Amino acid sequence: MRIALLYHHDAGDGISLNALREEIRGAGHSVLHVLGKEDDVKSVLEEPIDLFVAAGGDGTVKRAAQALTGGSVPLAILPLGTANNVAHTLGIDGPVPQLIKRWKTARRAPLDLGVIQSSLGTSGFLESVGTGLVPAAVAAVKAHADDEVNASRSRVGRAVSRYYEVLLTLTPSHTAMTLDEQHLEGDYLMVEVLNTSSIGPNLVLSDAPNPCDGFLSVVAIAEDDRHRLAEYIRCRPDRGECHAGFPVRHARRIDIWGWNEMHIDGEVHRWSTHERVSIRAQAAAVQVLCNPFPRVS
Repeated sequence: MRIALLYHHDAGDGISLNALREEIRGAGHSVLHVLGKEDDVKSVLEEPIDLFVAAGGDGTVKRAAQALTGGSVPLAILPLGTANNVAHTLGIDGPVPQLIKRWKTARRAPLDLGVIQSSLGTSGFLESVGTGLVPAAVAAVKAHADDEVNASRSRVGRAVSRYYEVLLTLTPSHTAMTLDEQHLEGDYLMVEVLNTSSIGPNLVLSDAPNPCDGFLSVVAIAEDDRHRLAEYIRCRPDRGECHAGFPVRHARRIDIWGWNEMHIDGEVHRWSTHERVSIRAQAAAVQVLCNPFPRVS
């Protein structure tokens, strides 16, 4: 296959570009283009390409997916990042050479994206958007980044600890939502609109989200479930056998009132007024190679 490779050199796995190119060539493919952080991804799609490969973390995968939206070139993921939430959700796991060998026989799955509209404009997301715990914890992780450079624990483990600390003192906030035709309102510690099952530092609030079914999934966690959420987060650094399993509501469109802070994937945004935020699923935006094939409801 003729391949365009988007490679993030700072990815957590640490495989070099030269080694990666040799692995791909050794599997019988031709690497026609190698793209970096500053390159125009869409420019290579004007030429004959059989497969676009995103080698990096979730940010790299998102960048590739958005560039491929609506086109015919499929996406392959080599999860070299820290969290790799997209690959985790799609069941893409294993040594890089093994993943590359699977490309010739892998099946295509329709990968959904999300679109969010607010006073900030229109943005796309791949993993999730939400308010409450996640944006507060993301800010805390960034604020202590310099303190943790030489820490012995993994980046994921340190981030999970910050999430736990933030949750202990987090104040619920009011949110009103319309999920297609269903209205939901209350005071919540966190509200997440999910496209992937795994978000942030590998938190799995529910196994129900499926990025291949044309729906988004909403998890709203109130004060009554603070202890349950805290216990789940507390056991995540050791990757213990703990499961969150919070209830999920599915919708193609979600309109939300009451947010003045939210995260869009890993970026936090704030504004001064409470207004409507509209979120919708962009079904089957990209074709992605998966093995095993993800479930489709």
